Amino acid sequence: MTTADGLEAALKAAVDALEPRARRQLFARIAQRLKANTRKRMARERAPDGTPREPRKPDRTGQVRTQIRMMEGLRAARRMKHKATADGAELGYRGVNAMIASVHQFGGIAPVTAGGPTALYPARPMLGMSPADQDFIQREILEHIAGRIRL
Repeated sequence: MTTADGLEAALKAAVDALEPRARRQLFARIAQRLKANTRKRMARERAPDGTPREPRKPDRTGQVRTQIRMMEGLRAARRMKHKATADGAELGYRGVNAMIASVHQFGGIAPVTAGGPTALYPARPMLGMSPADQDFIQREILEHIAGRIRL
């Protein structure tokens, strides 16, 4: 067992020892921050691992639509949903936004516009945890637990 594995096991045990209400509050703060971090990363057009997204292909005239950033609609706060329970936190999309996001996340064939022609979209991951997100989660758990200790 490495030191990192030991830290993760200790943090998991400490979180499991919290009351359900305290866990839900902790996970809600984590989910809100992860949502903000994901939106910033999407604006920079980076994957969760830090690699740049595959650029857009030129259209029929040879022009690339660079004025509009990719996934601008999906990164809107009102479309990205987060949920926290005593068991964990979720970050994602619902409904039509979920279908659009899954095509971008995993790649695939989808219509360009409703009822219009289809196109092959390359995978452009947007949801996921970066190493900075993992560090943030560990720090947030430690701060939460330290704040609950009464001396």
